[in-house]
Parts: sequence; structure tokens; C-alpha cells
Amino acid sequence: MSVSFTGINNIKVLKSQKQGFGLFQGADKEIKQGNLNLTEIKLRFNLTNDADGKDMEELQTALKKAGRGYSYNTQKPDMVELYLKDIKADDGVVPVTNSLLSINGQDINITKREDLGLYTYLAKLTRKIGQRPDMSPAQKECTGMINNAIHNKAVEYIDYVM
Repeated sequence: MSVSFTGINNIKVLKSQKQGFGLFQGADKEIKQGNLNLTEIKLRFNLTNDADGKDMEELQTALKKAGRGYSYNTQKPDMVELYLKDIKADDGVVPVTNSLLSINGQDINITKREDLGLYTYLAKLTRKIGQRPDMSPAQKECTGMINNAIHNKAVEYIDYVM
């Protein structure tokens, strides 16, 4: 039995890793060949408002502020799925890392200041999930990877703007 003291319930973490040789786009935007490591992580959970906080309401507000039609799952409004596709490639010269993030099947990109609120909320949410005592070390590692990808995308955007 799982007891929740937050509005976050029914957490599921799925991870897939693959390695091989293939094509990728290098830092110089050229197509290259090399070793590829692909990691995919799905973090699925139910999010509600409760006595301790307004987790669902905060997510909906962050999605609306970011615009672009981001929305919560209309079929199951309390269900949230974060997805990370992390590709690490190495052609023997310059290693390349690229991450794709999505929420409920919608890719999320950070290209304007309004997106920072969504990234900030998702970072807070994944940190909160990763600190739960009922999470295994492997689950904590996966939520940490998603949190790091969110952080890196935000820092990359801020560095680009400044």
C-alpha cells in the first residue's frame, strides 16, 4: 500500500537503453557516423490538488503561460506523462548530446521567456518526485535524468539569450 502526502500518486517509471553505431547530426550540423547511446524514460503519474498544495493547478497554469497549445491530458486530466529521449553520440572527435522532452505526447521546447515557467515547474515537480521515500534508487536516477535534461535546456536557453 502506498500512502501519498502530496498530490502526486501512482508513479510509474519506464526506462529503455540502446547502444549501437549509426548516423547523427554533429555540433557543426553535419551528418556524421559514430557510436550512439539512446536512453528513453517515461515518468507517468497522477497529479491532483490536495490539502498540502495545488499540484494540478500549478501545472495547468504553467502550461497556459507557456502557450503553444500545451495542455494536460483531456481524456484523463489527472494523468501526466513526461518523456525524455536522450541521445549521446561520439564520432571519435567531438561527443554530442541531444535531449528531447515531451509532456503528454507534446514536445516541449524552450524558445521564449514564457517557457521558463513551465521548465521551472517541471524541474520542481521531478525533484519532488525523486525525493519521495517510496522511490527506488533506479527510479530516483531516472527522475534525476529528466530533471537534469530540464535544467540543461533552461541553462542553454538562458546562455543563448544573454
